Amino acid sequence: MGIKDKVALVTGGCSGIGYAIAESLAEEGANVIVTSRKKEKVDEALKKLKKYNTKNYGIVTNITDNNEPTKVFNEIMREYKTVDILVNNVGDTLNILDPFCSENDWQRLFRLILGVAIELNNLVIPIMRKKKWGRIVNI
Repeated sequence: MGIKDKVALVTGGCSGIGYAIAESLAEEGANVIVTSRKKEKVDEALKKLKKYNTKNYGIVTNITDNNEPTKVFNEIMREYKTVDILVNNVGDTLNILDPFCSENDWQRLFRLILGVAIELNNLVIPIMRKKKWGRIVNI
């Protein structure tokens, strides 16, 4: 893939498809940052990624909270100074199964699925443009 030593952020990267993506990136030599709301999931993912001998990092965050995408981005910039690859994988139904749920529920779901991705994209795109290299994947 040609991503050795690239820095990759995978939101929701501690389980399921997110972890599979994180593992594939680490296997190719990328330094992977994973996020989750649960510390145990972050710790477990980092433990499993250790075998790839890459510089991996975990952030415990409820990324839908106000300013959390910016906080996550700033933490990565302090640790790595860049983001080369962004995988927007965070998602949930928030137990909203009723199509006639409240407007507030729809706004929370919209924020989780699309709002966070837009914020993170806006934070990393200037870096990627400056370097003339970057990849963004929206799941």
